[in-house]
Amino acid sequence: MPTAIARSNRPPSFGKSAGAKLIYLQCNGIIFKSTKIIELKMKPTAFIYGRVSSDKQTIGTSIEIQTDLKKAKQIASEHGCELSELITVDEGVSGFSGSNLKTGKLKDLLEIVKRNDLIILRALDRFSRGSLYKVNSIFTDLLHKGVRFYTTMDNKLYGGESSNKVVDAIVSVIGFNSAFEESSKKAALNNDYILKRITQFNDGIRGLNNAPLHHGKSIPFHCQLVGEDKSKVVVKHPKNFDVAKEIIALALNGSGLHKIIRVVNEKHNISRTKQWLKDYLKSHTLYGNCILKVQDRTQKVIYDGFGETYPKKEYILNEYYPAVCTKNEWLGLQETRKRSIKLRSEGQKYYSLLSGRQRLYCSCGKPLTVIYGKNATQPIYYGCIDQISCRNMEQIYVLNHVIADAVTGDIYKKDTDKNTKNREIETNKLNGEITELQESINNMLKLVEDHPLAYGDKFAPKIIESKKAIEKKQKLLDEFNGQKFISSRTIEERNMIPNEIRKIKDQLLNGTSEQNLENGNKIYKIIKRITLDKNGLISIEFESGEFKVCYFPIQNKSKGRRMGSFLHIFNNTEDSLYSSMKQDPEFSLVTFTREELENKNHVIHIDKINPSLLKLFSHERTIMACDKAVSHINNYVKSYGYFILKSSFAIDSGLTEKQWQKHKSYCTAFFEKRGMIYKVEFITKNNGRNSISIISDKVYTVEDIHGILWKNIKNYKQLIVLS
Repeated sequence: MPTAIARSNRPPSFGKSAGAKLIYLQCNGIIFKSTKIIELKMKPTAFIYGRVSSDKQTIGTSIEIQTDLKKAKQIASEHGCELSELITVDEGVSGFSGSNLKTGKLKDLLEIVKRNDLIILRALDRFSRGSLYKVNSIFTDLLHKGVRFYTTMDNKLYGGESSNKVVDAIVSVIGFNSAFEESSKKAALNNDYILKRITQFNDGIRGLNNAPLHHGKSIPFHCQLVGEDKSKVVVKHPKNFDVAKEIIALALNGSGLHKIIRVVNEKHNISRTKQWLKDYLKSHTLYGNCILKVQDRTQKVIYDGFGETYPKKEYILNEYYPAVCTKNEWLGLQETRKRSIKLRSEGQKYYSLLSGRQRLYCSCGKPLTVIYGKNATQPIYYGCIDQISCRNMEQIYVLNHVIADAVTGDIYKKDTDKNTKNREIETNKLNGEITELQESINNMLKLVEDHPLAYGDKFAPKIIESKKAIEKKQKLLDEFNGQKFISSRTIEERNMIPNEIRKIKDQLLNGTSEQNLENGNKIYKIIKRITLDKNGLISIEFESGEFKVCYFPIQNKSKGRRMGSFLHIFNNTEDSLYSSMKQDPEFSLVTFTREELENKNHVIHIDKINPSLLKLFSHERTIMACDKAVSHINNYVKSYGYFILKSSFAIDSGLTEKQWQKHKSYCTAFFEKRGMIYKVEFITKNNGRNSISIISDKVYTVEDIHGILWKNIKNYKQLIVLS
């Protein structure tokens, strides 16, 4: 029999939750060693949770009572827990609607608690005031997972070492049901109160100084309440009303959100967020309208995935609030906000030609946005929004150039009968699936309505899942209907857009923000999707079904020049034209099937492609050091008529010695290609022979050349040859 010899040893590092002990087993004179992991039990954690659903509660002692630290520490210690520094409070969050469980901080807390942890709260109604069968189910599930609850109002523990779990279950059901009934009654009273105020307003009943009686809900920034509790009226705020007028004036004049916020803060010491201002500028309260959505309790109860509720009915009370502006001014404000075109440096929007319309994507699946350079007032690149792990980008000018060439080319074909028929089949199929899903939802809702306890928890996830499926299929259906509309247009109608764009092609490359907005909207009437791939592909899908691809072979992007070529794309290798093009050594490098593109068969270095098949998509003179030298010489020629390719002359003109020595060969070749160089030979004063080159775009006579050399060459004596 083997015998065990236990020996203590320093445990290896297993974190705080584990230690180690070496066990030695001896059998037939041989010692075997093994490691046994021993869990070191840590104390469970106690968390404080509080919830208040109104500002009135937060003003008083409600939160203080719910988060009494001294008492919480005592409770935690009594139940073997360490009190967490995290105090979770849902302020102004309704427990009746389930907001704290669905989107509040309680939801976050329940995601981190583990077995034996303790949640300390004032009473069970702080957990929720929602419908009994849903709330009790959530509460019971947490108890089954080992989470404990302690209510300080009655000093009661739920779960864990509680002595009577049956009594706990009954008490919790009674507690949740009482809270739900109390909140339901309060909600009904609030609902009736709002409806009463709506009726009074419509009947012309007013309060103090003929002002409208308060409806019981929140009021806008430019208003305040005056009067006694049950007869409060809505009037102008003595300060905020004028501030609101100033906000409207700034917005109508085209000021951006950041500027308005800054002005209001500096001038009036009122701090507001950008989101608040966005919402406020959209609010109908600005021109006096009050829009209230109130439960229509004459209708059947509906199930919203959390509990029972009623459908809501909208009431519009015209001229209820003091108006900051007229309705026409408000409509003008909406249009100004929608079409606001401002420079980025002022915190305002600049429109690019292609981004911001949900059609421009990275190959990783994420949308492209505009990226600014340092101190730039206009964006320089289209880049993936994920600039951490993806970092895919392309020059705006380059991508705009590609799209301009693609759109103005001969790319439109009549939609075939086969495509139309396929769309009709898919449309009918989607309509049938949507109808079937809706019927299923209606049946489940009926069962939940008749037997809430039996079917509520069971069908809630299925109802939500079915609704999401309907939304997804409806989106596909909308796409098919859009394609059907596009294909129903005549070829002449569809060709009108590229014909229009062809006339303004320069605007696509160098347009203003306003022109980009207008031309971009035109482009996306015929383009369905643009995808920028990291491996140099730009894929363009047209609404007509056409597919075009521009490829930028491997090249040095840092120099700014972007040379590319539109590829010839075929659906399969059986096409006779594909076969003949693949046999050509030059065209084979720009001819592919879609499958070959997916397999990246197109990837190649720029040096291997015939230059005649490539096109420059970046600026004609992409800013490089050699181009700067050429630009300098060209400007000098325009100003003085000529430029002598001589070191001393170049330096006198403004180039540095380093610039001249590094780029003189490039500059010479550049102007030679354009036929702008005169090569001359002359005799020096020492009767020697010398030669020199002159750059000019003019036609010179022998006398002209003689005059130039006499003026600029110190040892010049006589002209010999002019070529």
